[in-house]
Amino acid sequence: ACRSLFVTAVACLAYGLCKYNELVRCAVAHAGNDHRLGAQEAPPAIISLYPGTGFEAHVDSIVAGGGLLGYEALKRFQNTGSTAAQSIEANIEDRNRTAPFPFCSNRFEFRAVGSSQNCSFPVA
Repeated sequence: ACRSLFVTAVACLAYGLCKYNELVRCAVAHAGNDHRLGAQEAPPAIISLYPGTGFEAHVDSIVAGGGLLGYEALKRFQNTGSTAAQSIEANIEDRNRTAPFPFCSNRFEFRAVGSSQNCSFPVA
C-alpha cells in the first residue's frame, strides 16, 4: 500500500509540476535566488522533475501498462579510496545536483528554494 501511494504521489507531483511550473517558479523567485537559478549556480531556472534513470524506467513501464509496484532503489558499496576506511553503501541513482526537483533514492528534494527562503511557502 505504501509503495502504490508513493508512486501515485510521484505521478501527482509530476503532473502538478508540468501544469503549474510557472507558479512554482514564481514562488521561489526573488533577486538573490534569480541570480543563482540558471546563472551562477545550479539548479536551472526551469522547474523540472528528475526522477533518475531507474525510477524513470519504472514510470515508463507503468505508462506502458505495467504494475505500480516493482521499483526498488538499488545500492552498492562505494570504495572510499582509503585502506583505513570501509566501503560505504551508496545509492546507484545519480542525484543530479543540477536539477531543481531531483529524486534521491527515497525522496524528492526541492532545491530551487533559496537559502534565505522557507520551503513551506512554495510547496503550499
